[in-house]
Amino acid sequence: MDQLVFGLPIEGMVHEEVLACLELFGEKVIPEFDKDRTHLTDHYPRQGQAEVRDVLEAAARHRVADRPPPWCAGAAALMLISLNYHATDQSMSPIALAVEAEARGFHGLYLPEHTHIPASRETPAPNGEAELPEMYWRTFDPFVMLAAVAQATTGLVVGTSVALPAQHDPVTLAKQVATLDVISGGRVVLGVGLGWNREEMATHGVVFASRREQVAEAVQLMRALWTEHEASFTGRHYRLEPSWAYPKPVQAGGPPVVLGGAAGPKLFAAIAEWGDGWMPIGAGGLARTLPDLRLAVEGAGRDPDALRIAPMAVEPTLEKLDYYGTLGITELGCDSRPHPGTRSWRRSTRTPAFLDHAFADG
Repeated sequence: MDQLVFGLPIEGMVHEEVLACLELFGEKVIPEFDKDRTHLTDHYPRQGQAEVRDVLEAAARHRVADRPPPWCAGAAALMLISLNYHATDQSMSPIALAVEAEARGFHGLYLPEHTHIPASRETPAPNGEAELPEMYWRTFDPFVMLAAVAQATTGLVVGTSVALPAQHDPVTLAKQVATLDVISGGRVVLGVGLGWNREEMATHGVVFASRREQVAEAVQLMRALWTEHEASFTGRHYRLEPSWAYPKPVQAGGPPVVLGGAAGPKLFAAIAEWGDGWMPIGAGGLARTLPDLRLAVEGAGRDPDALRIAPMAVEPTLEKLDYYGTLGITELGCDSRPHPGTRSWRRSTRTPAFLDHAFADG
C-alpha cells in the first residue's frame, strides 16, 4: 500500500514532475533551504523527504532575508510572483507545496475549481486538447484545501483561479469565503469565473446563457453579507430577505473579487461594473487588450490603476518577464500543473528559468 502524505499517495513520478516544474523557476527565487526544518520529518515518509527537499531547493538558493515576496521590477510595476497549481489527488500535496513555497518567499497559491466532470463530455476541452485532461475531474474542493493551506502558512495569499459562483448557493459561498478570510487572517483573493463546461453547470441548475448575470448577482449578494449587519438582496436569480450573517471577512469590504475569462467587451464591462480586477489565462495579447479594459473601467467612473491584473497559468520566457511588468500586471501566477500527458505539462518542461532574472542581486 502506498504511504500517504497529508492523506495523498506518494508517487515518485509525480514528485519528479513537480521538481522539474519548479526547477524552471531558476536558482535565485527562493532562499537557501533550511535542512534543519522539522516539518519535513514530521509529515513526510523517508522516501518522500529528499524529493520534496529537491523540489524547492533546486528552485532557488538565494533571497535577501528582508526582501518582500517574490517580485520583478518592471519599468512600470511591481509584479508579485505566485503559483497557479492545478492540484489533484495524484499530485504533490498543495499543503506541503504551500509551506515550502512560503518559506522561500512566493506571494500566493491559487487553486482551481470543478465540482465534477460529466462523463458525456459534450463541451470541448477549454485549451484545445483532443481529450480533457484527467486533472479536471480530480481537483480538490478549493475552499477546504485552502483552509488547510492557510492553517499551515502565515503570510501566503490563498486564492482561487477560478471559483465558479454560479454553481454555489451564494449565501453558503459567502459564509465559506468569509470563514476562510478569518482563518487566514485576511489573505484570501477570490478569483471567479463564469464557467465553460455546460453539462457541469447543468447539474447545478445553471442556464449557460444567463450565467454571466447570475455570477454578477452572486457577487453582489455575497458582498452585502460581507459588509452589512442586516443584509438583503433582490435580483433575477437570487433573493435574500433581511438577514444577519457573521463572521465578516477580515479584509474591509470582503476579499478582492477578480474576474477570469477571455478578453472582450462583455467581460470588461462586468469588470468595470463589479470586479476588482482581471485574471486571464496566460499573458498573451495583454498589450492589445488592457487598454480596452482601462477604457471600460474609466467609463464606469473607476480608477483603472486600482485594478488587479493577475494572469494565471503563465509560462513566460526570460525576455518577456520585464515586459510583463511594463504592462501593469500586478501578479503573475506561474503555471505549476504537473500532470503528465497534458499539453500544458509538455510546454512547461521547456519553459526557461525566467525567475533567475527576477531575483538577480542588485
